[in-house]
Amino acid sequence: MRRVLAAALLGAIACGTADALVATDAGDDDAAALDAAIDTKKVPPPQFDSSVAPVTGPDKLSDTGLYSDFASRTVAPANVAYAPHYEHWVDGATQKRWLYLPPNSRIDTSNMGGWLFPVGTKAWKELSFGGRVIETRMLWKERADAWFEVAYVWAADGSDAYAQPNGEKNALDAGHDVPNQTQCNDCHFNVTDTLIGVSALQLSNGGNGLLTTFASQGKLTVNPGTEYDVPGDGGVKAALAYLHTNCGHCHNDSSHIILQTPLHLDVEPDDVTIDTTGAYASAMHLVMKHTTPNGDTLAIVPGDPDHSGLLWRMSTRNTSWQMPPFGTLEVDDAGVQLVRDWIASLPP
Repeated sequence: MRRVLAAALLGAIACGTADALVATDAGDDDAAALDAAIDTKKVPPPQFDSSVAPVTGPDKLSDTGLYSDFASRTVAPANVAYAPHYEHWVDGATQKRWLYLPPNSRIDTSNMGGWLFPVGTKAWKELSFGGRVIETRMLWKERADAWFEVAYVWAADGSDAYAQPNGEKNALDAGHDVPNQTQCNDCHFNVTDTLIGVSALQLSNGGNGLLTTFASQGKLTVNPGTEYDVPGDGGVKAALAYLHTNCGHCHNDSSHIILQTPLHLDVEPDDVTIDTTGAYASAMHLVMKHTTPNGDTLAIVPGDPDHSGLLWRMSTRNTSWQMPPFGTLEVDDAGVQLVRDWIASLPP
């Protein structure tokens, strides 16, 4: 069942904070009340809690535990290589990922749509452009209440990679901007427990994905007994998968953004038909928070991609209008075409 943010969120809006919000099932009356509250109260973005001691991590990638032998770039056996079923666009980068779970630990999968990871979990993502490794990002659940998030930028000679908490523009002259820690948090804050590509849907792969492997190894508190996928066929499925992967980590029920624009673009494990997905249930004729420079006010106008603000924002870069708002400098032309064709196919 698609969740909506109900009474707990309304209370948070009244208090002017989006902290510690709870997603619950609610009906149309609650949704209408939420919409009214959004219209009358601006919701601030998430902020770091200055009362909580900050987490710290290694200054060098070689000290993070990714490699058992750094000189030969041998990845430690405990770090499981994985690839999400649908990959996030980062300016055409080649991406590699590894996941570490502490020994004898399990992922809390009691909510299959929002996993909770054990303390000590680490995840790395390596980005290469033109065959050259530029950065390796790490997320480390250092405490139950805090993750260490940072990107390591590789030295020009490849001797090591060094933490860049402030990010780096045009790293190694590769035409790629490395995100700073605030930008990392701006995206990863919006899911249940920081990790984005490690989920029931993204670890599924036709019945032979890492989800099945983890279940068989006892690494999940609840065995789903199945794998998941985006519903639909052909271009519909491809468009929904693209929106889930590139937009759904912010536009979902766990995100503070939903308080400003009730747009759902993620696909939940129990979305078994296209009609139950957020894109179909929330985006059609949805009035956006902003009117685009083209005068468009609606997220998706079925049958009319040229007046669908969602598509226009996907198609622009280097402005405050671009979506995603940071992390990419180049428009994903293939992804935009997928979404364009899907919107054009929708009955007006």
